Amino acid sequence: MLGQFEVGFAAVPGGGPSTRLPGIVGRGRAFEILLGGEDFDGELAERYGYVNRAVPDAEFVGFVNAFAERVSRFDLLALADIKRFVNAASLPADDALTAEMDAFAEAVARPATPSIIEQALEQGFQQRSDIELNLGAYVGKVVHKPGTVTPG
Repeated sequence: MLGQFEVGFAAVPGGGPSTRLPGIVGRGRAFEILLGGEDFDGELAERYGYVNRAVPDAEFVGFVNAFAERVSRFDLLALADIKRFVNAASLPADDALTAEMDAFAEAVARPATPSIIEQALEQGFQQRSDIELNLGAYVGKVVHKPGTVTPG
């Protein structure tokens, strides 16, 4: 499963999803992913362009090893140039990422976020648990009214 759960914790995601996803999946799907906080299985994530390819678990190691072996045979300077050009054409400016990280830090500092995280930790967040395995469903049940602190 793949998703951006942060909205359910009264936070914006940090690290680039708000600035990178629109260019990857389109504006509408970026809103669906970021505002909805739901989990996406591999098939839907692939269809949305959220991931390059969904590979069945049984084939994953073989796929990755074969790709890495193939790429390792190519000229390093050619690979570096390709990466540089793709990054220049597809990544947001550094200031956009900085603004997103600042917004994340501000959200985490608000009273509601630690309270929600504490509640989630008590119920199994960051552990092998139903909450961790179904985080999108969990955050969809968190009720938070703007301007209030969620009780723990």
